[in-house]
Amino acid sequence: WNTAAVEKTLQSMLKDGVVSDLVEVEQSCLKNPRVVEPWGHLPIKLWKSAAATKALDTMLENTVPGISASYKQVLSVITNQTHHKVESFCFLLGGTVRDILKGEVGSDIDFNYACSAQDVARGC
Repeated sequence: WNTAAVEKTLQSMLKDGVVSDLVEVEQSCLKNPRVVEPWGHLPIKLWKSAAATKALDTMLENTVPGISASYKQVLSVITNQTHHKVESFCFLLGGTVRDILKGEVGSDIDFNYACSAQDVARGC
């Protein structure tokens, strides 16, 4: 992906080393508050950023190495699966999130999901 363009946009949004539009949100304001229930016993904080969201969205349009699907397509397969009759969630995590918040773009995307690799392969 065009990391230079995404980084340039993010760099223009930095204040004190982090994207300047970062705001804390309450769990009750989430579209689906159940998504964070597994961490309900921990003192977590939730944040949002339009700049970070746009950067991640751009990154997710790229093709996953080794398959012909984009990250968005893979995530859609995971979150829209119906054969298990359970809600499925994907979580972007690790360095990807940290780097975006710092105005940097890495070369990979790390996420965790609640289904099997076979479920993903069936949809991709």
